[in-house]
Amino acid sequence: MAEQNTEILARGVVRYSNEQAKKITMECIETAFIQLSGEKDPDKITISEIVKRAGVSRTAFYAHYRTKEDVLKSALGTTIDRIMELFPGDPHEESYWLPLLQEIQKIAGPFQLLLKIGLGDQILSEITERCIPADASDESRYYEIFCLGAVYNVLVNWLKNDAEKTPEEIAAVCSGFRRFYEK
Repeated sequence: MAEQNTEILARGVVRYSNEQAKKITMECIETAFIQLSGEKDPDKITISEIVKRAGVSRTAFYAHYRTKEDVLKSALGTTIDRIMELFPGDPHEESYWLPLLQEIQKIAGPFQLLLKIGLGDQILSEITERCIPADASDESRYYEIFCLGAVYNVLVNWLKNDAEKTPEEIAAVCSGFRRFYEK
């Protein structure tokens, strides 16, 4: 019998602590759902398809999620958390762009699929909400919105073009933006 291509098998899972196993199981379920969402309408995806692709049991699914919408919310949250780790810094600094692009490239697959299923606005909204302090002045708030939107749109457009250009090429272009502010 041919071995199935599942997320659990792809990760070479052997034996982990309960906490590690829980995390891996959830990542596999989320990844499987995102992958399936790239192939067909998320509303038409069944729990059976998700668990089969993930390589886990239905019991494992229901131990962590009630519905596939819960899986999507969790996957979205996980991706946003990863992006948020990368956003601190000043996009006007040359040293900002290359590390950001290199790290985004590592999560490009899930990020691209979330964009493909129409969650781009929700991602940007969540990033903006998390980055801007509630007590920020109007000037500071709108400046942050401007910067976050610009950086986010560069990333999205780069990913929508399947990251054809290397992180180094995009970083070189974006690092040159500073000249527009120094006039």
